[in-house]
Amino acid sequence: MCANPATLNQPPPNRSPRAAPNRLWTLAGLLLLSLALGSCMTQPASQDVATADAEHPSDNATVSSVAYCRLPLAELTAAQEAQVWDRLRQGFALWDVNHPRLQRELARLQAHPAALQAMLEEARPWLYYIAGEIEQRQLPMELALLPAVESGFRPYAHSASGAAGLWQFMPATGRWRGLTQDWWYDGRRDLVDGTDAALTHLESLNRRLDGDWLNTLAAYNAGRGTVNRAIRRNAERDKPTDYWSLDLPNETDNYVPRLLALSTIIANPERYGVELPHIPDQPQFAIIETQGQIDLSVAAKMADTSVDELARLNAGLNRLATPPEGPHRLLVPVHEALGFQNALAELPDEQRLQRDRYQVKSGDTLSGIASTHGITVKALQSANDLDHHRIRVGQYLIVPRYPSALALAPVSKPRLPHSRVRYKVRNGDSLYEIAQKFRVSVGQLRRWNRLDGNLVRPGQQLTLYVDPARQTL
Repeated sequence: MCANPATLNQPPPNRSPRAAPNRLWTLAGLLLLSLALGSCMTQPASQDVATADAEHPSDNATVSSVAYCRLPLAELTAAQEAQVWDRLRQGFALWDVNHPRLQRELARLQAHPAALQAMLEEARPWLYYIAGEIEQRQLPMELALLPAVESGFRPYAHSASGAAGLWQFMPATGRWRGLTQDWWYDGRRDLVDGTDAALTHLESLNRRLDGDWLNTLAAYNAGRGTVNRAIRRNAERDKPTDYWSLDLPNETDNYVPRLLALSTIIANPERYGVELPHIPDQPQFAIIETQGQIDLSVAAKMADTSVDELARLNAGLNRLATPPEGPHRLLVPVHEALGFQNALAELPDEQRLQRDRYQVKSGDTLSGIASTHGITVKALQSANDLDHHRIRVGQYLIVPRYPSALALAPVSKPRLPHSRVRYKVRNGDSLYEIAQKFRVSVGQLRRWNRLDGNLVRPGQQLTLYVDPARQTL
């Protein structure tokens, strides 16, 4: 059953308690080492993110500065070679749970160890930062794994219902939590803003649900209203109101056990025969204030990295440039951060942007716009990801400033390669549940298997085309 809130922050058995739930030990070690090598920097992690919850103004949270060091792994001391999984284990607080649904999810994860490892590998750029934000708020460290269940740690994940980003915010919930969503920028896909909003949202839900973290997680998935109604129904019938006793949607019935099963495996991977990917407990990126708008193609050259890599770290940028009104910051691979910061200080303002925004007017044609701006139609199509000549009045186009700006075409969203999977239908399976399990659509399942309707039978073999991360959660 749900852990007692009074004992929520006590460590699991056979685990040493942390002296203080923060990152000071890590930062101190990095700072001492960097002083010797002369290569440390400190960057502000984010500005305050104002939430739209006027009823609880205390929900606003400030993210403090984080130290980042430009150090090759070979020069790290033993203290800095600790894995981020160790840090997570020491902060787990929801460990005292045992339920058949949890055991079922454990078995499913164990059945796909390679896929599980591939999904956890996706967490590499993000997990250190997320764990630090959770420590600062003194929340259960299991929450650091919530993006695994929500998105497979893929910042470009987008559900059929419109949820987006690592934390899978719906558009309305994202706006409510202060996440900008416009032509330039989608804060739901931004690691810094998205994580701040998600943890603030979880804290708010937890207060309203009397500190019960399992019911909080259920509400994050199904909505607080759905969970409150289930609690009222049980209370009126003198039934328990813990998560396991509530009548909730099928997806929510699996959602919380899935997270608990994942944390159970990470707590003791040897017991479950799982080899976790090696992810050092150190920053993977630095947060650099750009002091104004900048093109990712320009930034990538200065950071000596690819546009694809920079776009993945900054997935909230819809147009491969920071927005005119901000946020004016970039996440840059940590080993390239110092060089990028030095190059940025010397960059002339006129070289920051390689493109303009143009709003289509009545009578405009693609060829006419290209001719006016001295570029080719192909460059204009490439910059706007167009495979045709159709434009509409009021539409915005990215206009490269130079003919050479063909290189500024939007990058493809990074994904793992798709693989062919065979799935044997089990008792109780439905086409919808199978689609949810592999994060594909019911329509795709029908098309891949030439199904006329939604009926499937136990033992039936289905073919799916998914990336490895989607095979587990």
